[in-house]
Amino acid sequence: MLKKKLHYRAGLHPANYNKTEKGERELSIKAVDKIAKLFGMTIDQIENYEGDIPTEVSIENKNINERLLLIEQLEEEKNPPQFLL
Repeated sequence: MLKKKLHYRAGLHPANYNKTEKGERELSIKAVDKIAKLFGMTIDQIENYEGDIPTEVSIENKNINERLLLIEQLEEEKNPPQFLL
């Protein structure tokens, strides 16, 4: 999910969302609950998340073989990266 969609769906103003990402502001429980629901999680699962944090992958600078490999990996996972926090 793109950042602009996330802050919109969570009811956050873009400036407040940016401050949250920079650690200058904390989210309200209501906002965390909305974000958790967007991803099918509970607040507790968000707070205590221990999985791998998705990394951003760009295919712009990759050759065609590397691009196909990345696409195949996403299809195998059936769960492409959706957000960055």
